[in-house]
Amino acid sequence: MRINHAIEVLDNVDQQFQLLVELIVPANKGRSNLLRLAINAETHHLLTSSVFRYYEIYNDLYLTITSGPSDNLVGYLVELDRLNDAIIYFKRREIVDEQKRLMELYDIGREKLIEASNEVIMRHTNPISPNELLELCRSKTSISIDIDNME
Repeated sequence: MRINHAIEVLDNVDQQFQLLVELIVPANKGRSNLLRLAINAETHHLLTSSVFRYYEIYNDLYLTITSGPSDNLVGYLVELDRLNDAIIYFKRREIVDEQKRLMELYDIGREKLIEASNEVIMRHTNPISPNELLELCRSKTSISIDIDNME
């Protein structure tokens, strides 16, 4: 009788163990699926964040780019580079409207850079009047230029 009782207990434990396995295996699969979904969600979140960051670049840089380089040429060039990265991003994804809008801002920035360069050049040079230039062209002798007087 004790042997029969022991066998019944073992069978009961075996059935309970089987039920437990039947519960654990789907739960483990569910956990694996949740982990995969969480990783996918994180990846999509990072991609979405980068897309939004590229869309926000126009608003972030508009004032800086349209005002020109002023005294911070390196910072201005860094911002133009950020703008160029965004243009490349939208070009690869064939988002024409946003690419066009950023290209217009980039062209403004390039023009402002050229204007600032011209201002610096004009500030550090002495312009020659047209009459002096014609006179210089007519002269047959070489004219020595005093570099110290040009400053």
